[in-house]
Amino acid sequence: MRKTLGACEREAEMEKQGNIKRLNRVVLVPGPFQGHINPMLQLGTILHTNGFSITVVHTQYNSPKPSSHPDFSFLPLPDTSSSAATIGEIIHFTLQLNTDCKARFQECLAEVMRQLGPYDGIACIIYDQLMYFSEAAAKDLKLPCIVLRTGSAATSLARDALFQLKAEGHTPFPESKSNDPILELYPFKFKDLPILEKENFLQLLSKTNNIRTSSAIIYDTVDCLENSLLAKIQEQSQRGKKNGEGRKEMSPAGGAGTGAVPSPHKPDV
Repeated sequence: MRKTLGACEREAEMEKQGNIKRLNRVVLVPGPFQGHINPMLQLGTILHTNGFSITVVHTQYNSPKPSSHPDFSFLPLPDTSSSAATIGEIIHFTLQLNTDCKARFQECLAEVMRQLGPYDGIACIIYDQLMYFSEAAAKDLKLPCIVLRTGSAATSLARDALFQLKAEGHTPFPESKSNDPILELYPFKFKDLPILEKENFLQLLSKTNNIRTSSAIIYDTVDCLENSLLAKIQEQSQRGKKNGEGRKEMSPAGGAGTGAVPSPHKPDV
């Protein structure tokens, strides 16, 4: 139904009086590694074309180029970590980054909130799963947050299965079992599992897989490629809801431009 002129005037007056706050800014926190930065910035572009203002909070290590996205605001996050070249160094780097950055990120968010107009607000924080410190800071400031998983749905399911297989004594597995199928993950075989015999690997995996109070998960995939796997993840989500673990929505990033992105004037992002 089309609004009357009087209704529009009343809505504008309510905004002026502070009764309506436009939640029109999204804060993005990309991971500082290859394969993590571009998906987040591409998601930001989709959100921007749907009317959101975008602030990117990033590490100084491997930082994105603001000149490539002139419509975004970029806020560097002070970090003391140096470069990470090997897998072992990346695991240690990521764990240390999350230890160091929570308080600094909270300060960055507070600065963003101070710079917003009296009738503007932060709709949500979307963070790379490696940057899980973002969730704790968002919770402290009572801001909703969403996880972006830049890997496939298949990778996510395989990583989830690692903990169950380890608890059942199936990992580490002997070479003779490498071609054996995993019943819970058919048609995956043991050799397909993303297992790294690195110190702290499972510790990091546990932290990145725990979505905590996040409202939703976005996967960097499309339905036509991983429809059955996305359905399996959705089934697990609904099971968690029935068990009292809360309701977590998931959406493939490929669908974000077809109606999955809400209006910036609605608080239910």
